Amino acid sequence: MVKSAVNGGHAGKKPLGLSRGVALILAVPATILGLALAAYVGWYRAGSALENVFWMAVGCVTVLGTHFLPVRFADRGKGRAAAMSVWVCCLGLALYSHATFYLLSQEHAGQKRAAAIHIDQSDQSATGAPPRSLLTIVNEREKVSVDLVKNQAYVCGSPCPWREVKSTALRARLDTLSEEENAVRRWQHDRDHAAELFQQQKEAARQDLVAAKLSEVLDVSVDDINVAQALLFAIVLEGLACLGWLFVFSANRLHPVDQGAAKVSTGILGASPEVDPAGRTEVVDSDRLQKKLESTSNSEPSGNRTIQMPGKETPREVKQAWLEDQVRAGKYEPTVMKVREFLGCGQPHARHVTRHLKAVMAEVSPKSFT
Repeated sequence: MVKSAVNGGHAGKKPLGLSRGVALILAVPATILGLALAAYVGWYRAGSALENVFWMAVGCVTVLGTHFLPVRFADRGKGRAAAMSVWVCCLGLALYSHATFYLLSQEHAGQKRAAAIHIDQSDQSATGAPPRSLLTIVNEREKVSVDLVKNQAYVCGSPCPWREVKSTALRARLDTLSEEENAVRRWQHDRDHAAELFQQQKEAARQDLVAAKLSEVLDVSVDDINVAQALLFAIVLEGLACLGWLFVFSANRLHPVDQGAAKVSTGILGASPEVDPAGRTEVVDSDRLQKKLESTSNSEPSGNRTIQMPGKETPREVKQAWLEDQVRAGKYEPTVMKVREFLGCGQPHARHVTRHLKAVMAEVSPKSFT
């Protein structure tokens, strides 16, 4: 029976050890990543090398305080409130540091995507420059217009056919210059339109795709979405680390209790685990049982010990000890029905106690029965 009780104690530790392993798998990488982010942001904030080192140290200490201070929250006392206050400050600084890293990485990624966008050189209307500038064409057009006016103002004493020819040539030149001017203006318009589209593409490439879509759906700016995402990632990272380490250290404090529970009584109860009606197993400590037995009064002698006649409110382990004493005295013959009715327990526990009592009967000489 001692072997079964000890095996049951080890079986109860398996889920605890598995959960502790999962907590370590989450907590250790989260802490390492948090320290790396704090070091990176600390290096980015300062100017000189010495300032960078100090900023990195401050960030790492802040992250360690955020992860390990919650372990002290379970302890009562005046230090608990101080630990919680310091932890809140450390958490705020750690979240700010992680959010800074996220926004920096977003900015760098946007710049890289924007640099990869180029103007389509196949569009000659936007990229091919005209042979002459608009200012040159306008100046020449004004000069031709002045020549035309002078030519028309010239008065001949006799018919002057050359004046009409020159006027016709000047008018044709003006028409050509007007067409060239319109072509240059169209080219400038296409160039400006292409430059505007190019800037729009670069701005769109700088923005995160999910943040841009969320900003349209929620009707908020992309910067607000980026800040919210940065804080969300930081909270998740710090939350995983804090909860992971809290569970790891809490599991460590539970191990002494489990080891103490494995030391069961081998005398009165034969180191038998107690099973309540819900089917949960409880191992009874011999020291606790001995204290309960010694505290009983109005007892009757039985061998070298005294056990009180159990009543309705008597603990179950005391009742079991009284039954064992009665069996050893030869005054009680155990059956499953009697034991279940006397202890008020379920059928599985009644069968277990009955088997134990019958084993006690086998050890007692038949001559002792009356």
